[in-house]
Amino acid sequence: MTTPHPTQRALDIFGRQAMFRWLDDDGRPLGEQSVPALYAAAPLDERPCPYNDARRGRPMNVAALRQLSQTWEPLLAALAHLVAVASEGDPSGQLAWQLNAALSASPVALRLHEGVAGATPRLVSAAFKASLGFSRALPALVMASPDRAGRPMRDALAPEALFAWLERGEWLEGAQQVCAGSRRQIEQYHRVLLGERASDLPAPRWSDAFGVDALSLWRFTRVWCELMALTAAWCAITGWFVALGRLDEAPGFGAVDPDRARWPLGLRFIERRPAHEALRLARSEPMLDPVRLTWLYTEADCPDSLLELLGAVDPAADAPIGTVDATFAALLPDLTARLVQALGLDPAGVRLDVEASLVALDPGPPCRPPDAGLPWPD
Repeated sequence: MTTPHPTQRALDIFGRQAMFRWLDDDGRPLGEQSVPALYAAAPLDERPCPYNDARRGRPMNVAALRQLSQTWEPLLAALAHLVAVASEGDPSGQLAWQLNAALSASPVALRLHEGVAGATPRLVSAAFKASLGFSRALPALVMASPDRAGRPMRDALAPEALFAWLERGEWLEGAQQVCAGSRRQIEQYHRVLLGERASDLPAPRWSDAFGVDALSLWRFTRVWCELMALTAAWCAITGWFVALGRLDEAPGFGAVDPDRARWPLGLRFIERRPAHEALRLARSEPMLDPVRLTWLYTEADCPDSLLELLGAVDPAADAPIGTVDATFAALLPDLTARLVQALGLDPAGVRLDVEASLVALDPGPPCRPPDAGLPWPD
């Protein structure tokens, strides 16, 4: 049975970027320094990092760490409960990155379920921020090999190897600030993610904090992860065609005042990426390698939508970027319906507005096409 929704709400296709701008109970943006104007309006406390590792001496967000520490044990308890709901044994590589993504997705699940755009509860905000530290690292680890999705995550990254791997990959060092979590907190989070459930953790009160029960959030997350993987593949494929010089569908691409209205959506997204590095990322970032995105899943679990999008790639087509756009757009209604149904809501109450999502992104400077001749990523 589904719950009627009082008003129709838009679901942002670029989920995490949208959530960055949301404020929590403390008036802090979920994205912290990723949203400079909102970050500057919140209480600030930046200090040199005191930890005796690669982060030492670099700027650290102590205010966010203080907020996280106040909710730390309930956060770990919530994650442990979610692990128990999703896995009977040690979580696999696929489950580990999806479980972490569940905390990243919890603010949007709550907002969709409640139907109001109020402040994000402190625990949900802390869960979102804690998950960001692993949001790229865990998928990158799983995508490093085609068999890691189905193997226990512990085999790929044992607790004793965690910090050496994080430092080697510079996962603790952001562009502006370093990760504020202590070594103990990071290790605790990782161990809970691996299925080690501390007996002294308090019992979580899921509905009070997250607005939905753990099973509903887990069902929502699995579809949310599919949507995010599909969006990443859509952007990666578009970037690949740009790298090949297939710009006949983008009049004025690279110009100071291009005719963006006539471009396929994928090209418009590439130019508007907040980091303004989409073309470079499409060539070097594992999360934007369309083939390796399938490695996030076991063969049995790889979403049909992702395989269908990859199957639409045809370099010989007259309008290859537009074809990929059309395939992507055709897949979205079913994904939207499954997302909201996972929360027990009526699909008619939520729409997925790609155009509005795109407009909400901060525009970047004009992108210049790189050298042509790149092979399809393998």
